[in-house]
Amino acid sequence: MFNLFKSNSVLLSELEILYNGVISGTVKTLDKNHYSVNTFYVFKSALTYFKEFIIENKLNPKCADVRLMADFTEWISNKELSKNSIYNIAKGIRVLIYRLMKDEKIPSKNLGPLMVKKEQITAVYNSEKEIEQIAKLELGLTAGLKRVRDIYVIQCYTGLRFSDMKKFMANPKAYIKTTGSISYIDITTVKTNQSLIIPIKPLAQKILEENNYKFGKPFSLQHYNSTLRKIMQYAKIDDEIVKVRTVGGKRTEAIMKKYDMISSHTARRSFATNAYLAGISSLQIRRITGHTTEQSFLNYIRADALENAMTLLNHPFFK
Repeated sequence: MFNLFKSNSVLLSELEILYNGVISGTVKTLDKNHYSVNTFYVFKSALTYFKEFIIENKLNPKCADVRLMADFTEWISNKELSKNSIYNIAKGIRVLIYRLMKDEKIPSKNLGPLMVKKEQITAVYNSEKEIEQIAKLELGLTAGLKRVRDIYVIQCYTGLRFSDMKKFMANPKAYIKTTGSISYIDITTVKTNQSLIIPIKPLAQKILEENNYKFGKPFSLQHYNSTLRKIMQYAKIDDEIVKVRTVGGKRTEAIMKKYDMISSHTARRSFATNAYLAGISSLQIRRITGHTTEQSFLNYIRADALENAMTLLNHPFFK
């Protein structure tokens, strides 16, 4: 049960009941799906900070309104948190409160606009050349490292989220369909319950066949990410990257090795960026990645100015 602080607030009491229902699975999304594990973390963080705000300011709200949300946003913005953490916390608590209103647990009030915006932080992707370099890597790879390497390369060529990749890798043949000589993946996503049709690239098909479509027991996201960074070091994906983000209202810069910035999400971003650079339309790519808006998709594109210019050189306008 969620109960980090003591409070008599009606609003907090209802938020805790809702959160515990989400965790236990008794409360589902409005589309009747279970909330994702990532959503659990967002909700827990949001509720923890919101409760701290209520206790610290000796408030006892029965419902939420514009003033309360504005005060909370100002309060959380003074914490030593990244801008995106503040955004996720502010948005997370609003989602929970709106759900209470929808379920008629508290009076419906206008919460006003979300007063913080998400920051596009420095993120990396693997180019087609790097992916091929990783796929050919043998030196220093144990069976465990090779398994993670193979899964990552397939993820780079499918754009699947980690949760969907785990689902696919548990039994690839169940999701592979064939029409004539063309093979493709037909899978329903865990997070959004979308049906995706994804062509299988030859290198991905080769890896599937070499592993006899078997990839062993599933592993955690933490294990996957930490192992990926070891593999990237072996592959010498070690460019220096200047990571820029806002923390505590101040812009910070840190020089990092590219391999330390690689994660499961990098594969998804690599798929979107490489497909975009290859000239595939954003609408076609979105039908594979499952992004519902152009803006959310464009956040994944990480082509730098030089790569963009080199791609445009082949456009008829520049001939």
